[in-house]
Amino acid sequence: MKLTDVVLAENALADPWGRLSLYNLITAGLTVPSVPAVLRRLAVVTRWESPTPFRQRVALFAPDGTLLADADAEVPAGPYLQLALFSDVALPVAGTYSLVVYAGGHEVRTIPLPVAQTQTGGET
Repeated sequence: MKLTDVVLAENALADPWGRLSLYNLITAGLTVPSVPAVLRRLAVVTRWESPTPFRQRVALFAPDGTLLADADAEVPAGPYLQLALFSDVALPVAGTYSLVVYAGGHEVRTIPLPVAQTQTGGET
């Protein structure tokens, strides 16, 4: 099995024909107004090529290693797109979170997800 792509977005919708639309791609981390924060949605799209079916797991860990959210699904043989959609994910602190993708129980990719608090300008 080969993980060819991972895409993160703030939301995803599939139409009745199976076409997937991603909203607000996450390419350089997240900025939140304050921490703790709640991420209303987090979409993780993985693209696989595999000669056999296997089980995928996607997990989000806080900077201290605490598991915040995870989802698993069966991935069929062949090229395949898999969507994991998380709702109301707590982000307790600013820092670098880790999104980990597993295949058949083995870690195949870790993606750092920096979360920063918005800087507010003060009066001088």
